[in-house]
Amino acid sequence: MKILLSFILCFVGATLSAQESQIANPLTYSEVIHVDGVSADELFTKGRAWFATAYNDSKSVLQMAENSRLIGKAVQPFSLYGGFAAGNLTVRVTYNLSIECRDGRYKYTINNVVARSSSGWANFGPITIAENYKEKGAGAKTMNKLWKDLKSEFSAFQLILITSLKEAMNNNPRQVAEEDW
Repeated sequence: MKILLSFILCFVGATLSAQESQIANPLTYSEVIHVDGVSADELFTKGRAWFATAYNDSKSVLQMAENSRLIGKAVQPFSLYGGFAAGNLTVRVTYNLSIECRDGRYKYTINNVVARSSSGWANFGPITIAENYKEKGAGAKTMNKLWKDLKSEFSAFQLILITSLKEAMNNNPRQVAEEDW
């Protein structure tokens, strides 16, 4: 009996440590961008305008906009193909996006990336930097394929999103003289 109990405790401990190691390395994208000669207030205004154009409903996405800091929580659906047995799968990915503005620079961070399927059977939870979602067990091959596909899709999505942010923040409209108007 003691041997069985010891075995169970070791198994549970190993399982928990594996989950902790994945949660400890969440998927995060962050970068500091230098924009010479632009004040924190101007960057904040540009960032707020970008939220309004980047998202259909920026009022529901933008959670906080104060003290030169913008924080949003957004949702992006992805369509994945899980193979013959799983078929097409819609996965909703929620993520946080923050923009912190200082004179001459801003920092964006995308984090708290969480994926849930509409069908419920592929709720990945927090997306991490782990190579595979499941190492062994039923459905590991399918779940690992979906995991890699989802991470690839989200990576491409965030690249497009951040490119549009950089363009908006670096936008220097040409001043038009009054008589040319």
